[in-house]
Amino acid sequence: MELALGTVQFGLAYGIAGGGHPVSESEARTILAAAHEAGIRRLDTAPAYGDIEERLSGLCGGLDFSIVSKIPAMPEGLDSAEAASWLRASVDLSRRRLGDRLCGIIFHDASLPIGPDGAALRDALAGAVAGTGIRVGASHYSPETLPDKALWPDHGMAQLPGNAYDQRIAGVAEALADTEVSMRSAFLQGLLLVDGDRAIARVPEAADWLAGWDRWCAKAGMLPLAAALAVAKSFDAVDYCLVGVDSIAQLRDIIAAWEATPAIKATELAGHDPLVFDPRQWRS
Repeated sequence: MELALGTVQFGLAYGIAGGGHPVSESEARTILAAAHEAGIRRLDTAPAYGDIEERLSGLCGGLDFSIVSKIPAMPEGLDSAEAASWLRASVDLSRRRLGDRLCGIIFHDASLPIGPDGAALRDALAGAVAGTGIRVGASHYSPETLPDKALWPDHGMAQLPGNAYDQRIAGVAEALADTEVSMRSAFLQGLLLVDGDRAIARVPEAADWLAGWDRWCAKAGMLPLAAALAVAKSFDAVDYCLVGVDSIAQLRDIIAAWEATPAIKATELAGHDPLVFDPRQWRS
């Protein structure tokens, strides 16, 4: 498993542990340079992340990153032909913005390629990347939306959440065979890292679990950052662990903890409440 760098914080204020504003251009350049120096070569972006997809190649400069981007939410009311045309235009825009750095493009909404227009969208995506070497797939909130390979044999990339609370990714290793897997939400959008009162105020349903998390970290003699990464490293099906940062200090802390921390399986920490593991359901 390798570290990969998400770029949502470069375009949006994101995560409960974030600074409340997007990362400045100068800080983003410094973060990218430090990530590259540390051996990170994969970036993740999306048109939905503010304006970062269109700025990212410029911020990378001469650094040899490969980038995965996403197909955004589809406008409502399109028929199958219009949906296919919209998809091709979306892919073409990402290709123009990211050039040869683009190594993968995935649906941000995993329901699209398996929905009513799924066949048209899958065919349009295959045509849009034919002969380019760009891999395709989807970003999933749940393993339940992973497609049958017989339905979508080109599904070669998947993003899934995974962390000390949400360990569902550990149960779908067989379904992810021959798929490049990027795991996001290793820190559960910062919930595992902030102090208990702040975390509970945001997700009251997690109160008991968070108390157990604090006890587990103390017993292991680990700070929450290292503990979260230790559990993240234990998921065998994962190729990339996606992390996002809004400062160079955060990145350096993550890299240091990643290099120093062994993988630790902690199935006893697994939780099952979607009000906790799905940030879309958190209180605003």
